[in-house]
Amino acid sequence: MTLSSPLAAAREYLAAGLAPIPLPYGAKAPAPGFSWRHWQDCPPGEAELALLFTADQQNVAIVCGRASGNLLVLDADDAPTAHQIGTRLEAAGIATWMVRRPPNGTAHDGGGQYWLRTPRPARSGCLAMLAGQAVALDLKGQGSYVVAPPSRHPGGSCYAFASRPSAIFTLPSLDALDWLPLEPARPTAALPRPRISRRAWRLLQGDPATVGQYPSRSEAEAALCAALANAGCTFADTLRLLRVHPGPGKFAARHASDPREALRYLYRTWCHAQEWAATHEAPARRQAQRL
Repeated sequence: MTLSSPLAAAREYLAAGLAPIPLPYGAKAPAPGFSWRHWQDCPPGEAELALLFTADQQNVAIVCGRASGNLLVLDADDAPTAHQIGTRLEAAGIATWMVRRPPNGTAHDGGGQYWLRTPRPARSGCLAMLAGQAVALDLKGQGSYVVAPPSRHPGGSCYAFASRPSAIFTLPSLDALDWLPLEPARPTAALPRPRISRRAWRLLQGDPATVGQYPSRSEAEAALCAALANAGCTFADTLRLLRVHPGPGKFAARHASDPREALRYLYRTWCHAQEWAATHEAPARRQAQRL
């Protein structure tokens, strides 16, 4: 794997059909205010990667499940479990990506991750027993992520691939391995996405009367981003819409002079608007819920 920068590693993961997200350097948890779940159904786009991975030192995590082509990671928490899983996979003729967790002088030393793909998203869970034997195994499927190379472990040293064939092995079915109890995840991606409001559509079209109701074009675009977030749109959706439609005009003006700065501006606006949308409920929605 290319280790020149976190962004280079993220781009390589994206090219492999995986969904990379950033974590603080040396950490397993996201930075405060960072909502990684926006990418649990679809990976970030190339433009988003350039906005997410901006530091020389960042950890890289991979979103499991649907966003990464139905990725399932068998995360063994200790050496005996890692050995047992590796032996069982080898007996089944499976050679797949395997990540070693760096040693830190604890019972977790010798653990590791086995990356598989499944024909449909698998549910996340934990196992303490497997085929009558005690294990410490996490099933990282839909709704989970794993810390990936070249990230630094909180205890020091870095994650690394112990083996990395040309492709991640895909199981033919969820019950292909009779010793591994896998269950399908909820089909959340099939839920319909709400349409945006008429006001949001007018803002997207750059309607002067609607834009003029806000103190500035920046606030009008923030309102548009909040409406799109409420409708279930991702940042990639918002970016595509504002590249096709004029919008309130602030992003378009910045993009004409400095496209990279325009992306940063829009991403900041979208993140703030999304946080606002998550903590503020429209009066009409409150009334509908009361009814």
